[in-house]
Amino acid sequence: MKIVINDVEAFKAVLSFAAKGDVRFYLNGIYIEPELKKVSATNGWAAAYAEIVEESDSEKNVIVTLKDRTIPALTKSLAIRDDCIICYSDKIQNEENRIKIIPTLIVEHDYVNIEKALIPRSEKKAISEIRLNSKLLKTISSLPKDSGTLGFKFINESERVEIEFFDSRIHHVKAFLMPMRP
Repeated sequence: MKIVINDVEAFKAVLSFAAKGDVRFYLNGIYIEPELKKVSATNGWAAAYAEIVEESDSEKNVIVTLKDRTIPALTKSLAIRDDCIICYSDKIQNEENRIKIIPTLIVEHDYVNIEKALIPRSEKKAISEIRLNSKLLKTISSLPKDSGTLGFKFINESERVEIEFFDSRIHHVKAFLMPMRP
């Protein structure tokens, strides 16, 4: 298997929404749908996805769990293989440091249907208040430090809240918060 992703900033942004250490192992990774060119991740209360798969020799949807989530800052592209992610950088002078290999666990498994959360569940009025899980702040803080402004968009016809990224590197990443029950 080989899946290539050139939009590393968007990949890292989506990865930041994956759970860490959850007993539901499938939430700890990033879901890749090669035919749709889409990657997505959720921790159960917030989710993100982006259409950033450049090429793939696989038609199988997989969950990729990284054993080390530290992707080098100068990484220009990623190649996801059967047991690792290879991070490539062309801006590093030292040949040995141009490539970082991150071990992964890759499984074929059903994943949370993120699209289902985008469908209105009721005819409720627009929400007038929002409650955030404090873990969201930690997730957002792991995005690029100079990401700039973040917007929250209340969607009238559903219970979700979309997060808008105004940083040109990750503005095409779609993220949203799931409703929390009081």
